[in-house]
Amino acid sequence: MAGSRVLQRDTTQLEEFRPGYPRYTALLSTHPAFQNFRRFTRTRLRLLLLKQDEIFVLEKTLDDIDTNEECELFLGCKRRDANPARQEVLGKLKTSLAEYDTMMEQSHRVMALPDPSKRDISSLKNWVEGTSCLSRLESLYLEDHEDLLNLTGTVDNAVTRIESLVEDSFFWTDSLIRNHIPEAFKNRLTKPSGDGNILILGPWLQGISRAITTWLATLVLLTPVILLVHISSARGRLAVIGFASGLFLSTMSLFTKAGTVDVFIAGASYAAVLVVFMSTGNGLASNSC
Repeated sequence: MAGSRVLQRDTTQLEEFRPGYPRYTALLSTHPAFQNFRRFTRTRLRLLLLKQDEIFVLEKTLDDIDTNEECELFLGCKRRDANPARQEVLGKLKTSLAEYDTMMEQSHRVMALPDPSKRDISSLKNWVEGTSCLSRLESLYLEDHEDLLNLTGTVDNAVTRIESLVEDSFFWTDSLIRNHIPEAFKNRLTKPSGDGNILILGPWLQGISRAITTWLATLVLLTPVILLVHISSARGRLAVIGFASGLFLSTMSLFTKAGTVDVFIAGASYAAVLVVFMSTGNGLASNSC
């Protein structure tokens, strides 16, 4: 499993857990990116439809009881309503609606959880196939990628992508070092897994990824400012502002989960800051002349 995203929590190696679910759950607990499960979307929707129809039938039954009610007093005064059929249906409706609401809320929370990355699912499948810790039937859930969710919710998309690049680079470097150092020194390199095909990175991975992401964001934000300082023509500055605003909006759309309105507001604010900076720069240039 090359470049798998695993967070080291202690010095216990995965191989110290017995093969099967003990070792597999130990692997899943190493990083939130591996905690992926089935949504069971079709089953949830099936149960919601059945519960919905159950409530519809009860509602229709209640309407029929009200229509055929001979004593109008029972319809206008709940305290004097002595129709047992109506009371029974209302009780069933109360229970069914409560169950329906609970199912709706739970389904909404589950459906809102993000999809896992194909990279992490591929890493899990490679690990299961390489270790044979789980039976094929019980690991088939990894094949249904369209129905999988990440339990904890993925972190910042930009950080996640940078993590993948850092993992690939570190794995390549780790393999290169191990291929060129004496055998006596290899045993001194501590790894939470004794399998050479499994790279387990420490908790500093996310810190490095966030630092790189911060510097990239700084570069995207400040490069237009530097260009505006060195460009004197109005057309050139307007072109820089337009390109920078488009790049800023594209970056937000690709690497964040911001809504359309949020992206629009952020882009307008960024463009306004650049315009103000351009105007201030023109004023300073005029005064210096």
